[in-house]
Amino acid sequence: MARLPGFHSRETVDAIFRLYEEREGPGRHSRRLGGSTLGKECARASWYAYRWAFPVVSFEGRMLRLFDTGHRSEERVLEDLRSVGVEIHEKDDRTGKQHEVRALGGHVVGFLDGVGRGFKEDPSVWALIEAKTHNQKGFKRLREKGLRVAEPKHYAQCQLYMGLARLERCAYISVSKNTDAIHLEWVEFDPAFFQGLLDRARRIITATEPPERISQDPIRPPCGWCDANELCHEEAVAEVNCRT
Repeated sequence: MARLPGFHSRETVDAIFRLYEEREGPGRHSRRLGGSTLGKECARASWYAYRWAFPVVSFEGRMLRLFDTGHRSEERVLEDLRSVGVEIHEKDDRTGKQHEVRALGGHVVGFLDGVGRGFKEDPSVWALIEAKTHNQKGFKRLREKGLRVAEPKHYAQCQLYMGLARLERCAYISVSKNTDAIHLEWVEFDPAFFQGLLDRARRIITATEPPERISQDPIRPPCGWCDANELCHEEAVAEVNCRT
């Protein structure tokens, strides 16, 4: 019989994380502009991403498992809403997958977590449902500042999906990863903001040169943590492909 290791063992844990990496496979560039990419503060970063100008970021198994935890939490939110009487539609009957919305010839695409009716605040109105998870710091900021300030990318995503799905309201629901507390914020559709997103998408898609930098400081946020930092501020060369 093999001798067991001490209280800190890695072999089985490492095997679990490798499994997530094998399931994920090699990273791939996104073919289209999604709501979160389009909602980035920096249009230049969105342009680089759309043009596949920098390498795809690969995540280790632990992070992939964390993403899966968030996805499972979103499914649980929909189950909870059903349990309190909300009618939920999260699958397209034709495809069996999430409802998909498109714009600008299919260059802008979004996938809806769900659409629901029967919320206690106004049972008669159909609303987009966006479910997310946050760590405690992000959750606290969301409660204090509101979605538009705390998570501008998510706010843009909600506005884009509402506009494309022709919905007037969104129930943005966040679950704290630390305490399992739930925050629900109602977002009203803003036609001008939505049109601004489409205009921005059109500029990103058609521009042959990158937009202006949002900052000249490569160290401080938002540039410091940007995936395109070396390409934008230093002398890195763009990947060679059909979009560059």
